[in-house]
Amino acid sequence: MKPITHVWIWLTELFIVSVIYSVICFFMPDEAIFNWYEEKYGFVIETKWYNWYTLILYIASIALTSGLIWLTAYLFRKRRAVDILK
Repeated sequence: MKPITHVWIWLTELFIVSVIYSVICFFMPDEAIFNWYEEKYGFVIETKWYNWYTLILYIASIALTSGLIWLTAYLFRKRRAVDILK
């Protein structure tokens, strides 16, 4: 592959991670989860809570993106193997 191909793949993967992270942040009820956690475990500093919450969401988005990349590669490899056998 040419170097520009690697750059485009990297930029596409970075864009997908950003989109997935944004969607997860938009749909997660962070205030409801924070209130539930505070009621169950007591007082927690909000800044500390959001640092961990953001980290967990980011790790989840990276894991989801990695899974999508793996699934895409697996399906393309499988389709390519079928095309070779024809």
